[in-house]
Amino acid sequence: MRYFLSLPFLYAVFVVKRKQFNALFQTYLTNFPAFPRSVFSFSLILVLTIIFQLLPLFPASLPAGEVRSGWRRHHSDLEAHQASQPNFNKQIEEFPPLVWFVHGMIMVRDEFNLEMEYLWKIFPNASAVTMKRWAAPRGPDLSLEMHWDRSVVEAEKFAKKLALEIESLSERDRERLVLVGHSLGGRIAVRALASFFRRNHLQIRQCVLAGAAMDFNDPDLTEAVFASSLPVCSLINPRDVMMNAYRIADHRTGLGTGCLFPMDENEFYEIALVDTNTHFGYEYLRRLFECIQNDDFSNPEVIVPQVIPPIYFPKFGGRWTTLDEFLGWKLQKHSATGLCRILDHEENLTVGGRGPEVKLAFARVRQQLTEQEKFQPPTDNWVFSNSKPLVNFSSAGSAAWWIDVEEFKGWRVQKSRATAKWRLLDPESRKRVFGGEYEVREAFQFVKNRIEISHE
Repeated sequence: MRYFLSLPFLYAVFVVKRKQFNALFQTYLTNFPAFPRSVFSFSLILVLTIIFQLLPLFPASLPAGEVRSGWRRHHSDLEAHQASQPNFNKQIEEFPPLVWFVHGMIMVRDEFNLEMEYLWKIFPNASAVTMKRWAAPRGPDLSLEMHWDRSVVEAEKFAKKLALEIESLSERDRERLVLVGHSLGGRIAVRALASFFRRNHLQIRQCVLAGAAMDFNDPDLTEAVFASSLPVCSLINPRDVMMNAYRIADHRTGLGTGCLFPMDENEFYEIALVDTNTHFGYEYLRRLFECIQNDDFSNPEVIVPQVIPPIYFPKFGGRWTTLDEFLGWKLQKHSATGLCRILDHEENLTVGGRGPEVKLAFARVRQQLTEQEKFQPPTDNWVFSNSKPLVNFSSAGSAAWWIDVEEFKGWRVQKSRATAKWRLLDPESRKRVFGGEYEVREAFQFVKNRIEISHE
């Protein structure tokens, strides 16, 4: 009776690969007595036969970084066939991302389940989301100062190891690697990418920083940005209590409160948390997840790099000279001390400090105000009757999360990397339609028809 229990398995093999297994199946039925009578040896033979015969049928189940040549050849043939079609709109096809999460200094929590859950939501098609643990000392046995100093030493060591690990990846895995660093893990990510880029001048797919505990003008940041193929996403919180502690401990401003350097938004973009002083990684990632879901990466307030925050900046008497002004914001210099400050459009002090750093901070303010002006509601008479009216036309900061599918005269159809949403951007990169594929493509066809008619 026990032999007949194996017949369903062999029949499944027979159905899937009829020609190859017909002889094996017939031999099995004909030579029952010749097979081992031991239940263990018979089961072992049966299991090994099924595994070795069925494994080639499932290339998608292979470990990350390995692709069977047959599947690769079929995929290439399919691409070549599609590209040869006259009306084929080529869409960028990407391998699923490989996400590495580097945690920060361990104080209270040493488990990061919530962070991992949000990373799966942010990268739903990821092949893997992996925690990269490092030898961060536990907090309760040490003073804050000793704990911080020991954590920084271990973080710098791990950054070197991480750079070598990135370098050892295959080209395909490296090109789909997303490195996410929270707090001191953000410093590790930047150090590792900068070191990797200096040696190889190669790139990973993307870097995401969350409340990065490093200087806001750290020179490694520029090279880390170069090492990211997609724009670096930096999640910040000027009210973060741990970032303020970092400022006091190291007498420097943290990148997690805002970067000092003005950078192109297509290379580096900051997203600020709203109305919270938290430093937990999952709160930063929750903010990013909400931005992706709503396709709204705009910041409610202008981010002013905290050179010296107002509460630490002394009040000086005497005369202040306005060096620059833009949309009501002013850069001023004190006549006696040479220190500078920035006033917002309501004459409130936002930051102060040494001249060179405050001037860079004002350039960052000007950059953001210019972007806000760029994405004002359009004044043309384009009406897309079947789509919902938009309130926010800005696409700033969203480039890393969208793929261009089709383009015509500067108008672009895009598909989200993380959701099922589609959108239509005009030549000024303003969002004009946001929703499902059908309504976006319908609006795009309307635009094409209208432009073609106007040129006749």
